[in-house]
Amino acid sequence: MKFNTGDDCIAIKSGKANDTEYGPAQHHVIQNCTMNSGHGGLTLGSEMSAGVQNIYARNLSMLNEN
Repeated sequence: MKFNTGDDCIAIKSGKANDTEYGPAQHHVIQNCTMNSGHGGLTLGSEMSAGVQNIYARNLSMLNEN
């Protein structure tokens, strides 16, 4: 899969302040991605009040990062 966003290509978040209604971001698999011209390829947060756990990432490429 290819991403060209000019911002964070993949951002995992789980609520901000007291917003924890849906629980943590968990059990994500991210693989075989090429990301172009982004600030972050794979970012965790900044909104993560409910937590982040069990994130698996492999075979990711970042081109032209800024």
